[in-house]
Amino acid sequence: MTTNFKDECLLHCNFQLWYPDETTEDNLYTNKDLHGAALSNVPIEQSPKEFLKLVWEECEQAQHFENLSAREKGLWPLILLASRHYRIPVPVHFTLPYQKNSDTVLSDLGETGDD
Repeated sequence: MTTNFKDECLLHCNFQLWYPDETTEDNLYTNKDLHGAALSNVPIEQSPKEFLKLVWEECEQAQHFENLSAREKGLWPLILLASRHYRIPVPVHFTLPYQKNSDTVLSDLGETGDD
């Protein structure tokens, strides 16, 4: 179904995910300059399990989220507020706690993770 929708209606789209980079700490709260990195051509036609594996593997490679001062000091809601205020994507890293229970999450969503 996802593949059909993408092929029929969204051929002009390049699906991307945003990850903080080394310049994000200096720019996230002021938006004075571009920051972050994009993972382009995200294959949304993969099975949910494969898609989540790709997303979370990229999180492991993009470690700059871990070094954001708001996260280090336990003030992570500031990251969400800055993301909303400046209309940048919420870092995908916020989904990492669900990684351990991804099979449960997928089954709760009615997905088997294999199709």
